[in-house]
Amino acid sequence: MRKCVSIAAIATAFVSYPAVAQTINPIDYCRENAADKDAQIACLEAAVTGLMSRGGAPDTEAMAAAAAAPKQSGQAPHEEAPSVAVAEAPETTEPEKPTGLGAEQVMARQTSEDEDDDDKDAITVAIADFAKTNTGRLVIVLQNGQVWRQVEGDTQDLNLSRGRKLTAEVWNSSLGGYKLRITEAKRTIRVRRLQ
Repeated sequence: MRKCVSIAAIATAFVSYPAVAQTINPIDYCRENAADKDAQIACLEAAVTGLMSRGGAPDTEAMAAAAAAPKQSGQAPHEEAPSVAVAEAPETTEPEKPTGLGAEQVMARQTSEDEDDDDKDAITVAIADFAKTNTGRLVIVLQNGQVWRQVEGDTQDLNLSRGRKLTAEVWNSSLGGYKLRITEAKRTIRVRRLQ
């Protein structure tokens, strides 16, 4: 956080004081003359302090001292990690994962399309009875005693005939809630369990 504030303050100062920006650029000075990253941060902090206390003129002496000095906390200056050879991973045929707004929906749809029916904890049961509510939602009673009702957000209007033997498959939806497929009608609705 301190790094962002310091750099932002220096950049703001250059916008406010263009004459100073032509004489010395503290960002470049600190980047070129600092012994390590900690010294670079100290140099930038000295530049910001000078800009704020001197009315826009950076304190070049304080910047030079901060750039040359190691970290004051008694710790050794930051050492760079030794370079390590990294083997490249073999190419895979997996497509890139989507990013950005709505990426989670694309990934959920891709995984749900890739799953087999056996993978989704589904039950398949004969339909014992069905009815419609006053609002036109379907209520289905299964042979195992479970009662499922079509959710209010699902606007499908299914007309089922009582003369046919119907079966239903119910499973947990990957995006939440439950879905019920009436096999013979080849239609799927979103449902909520009542009993």
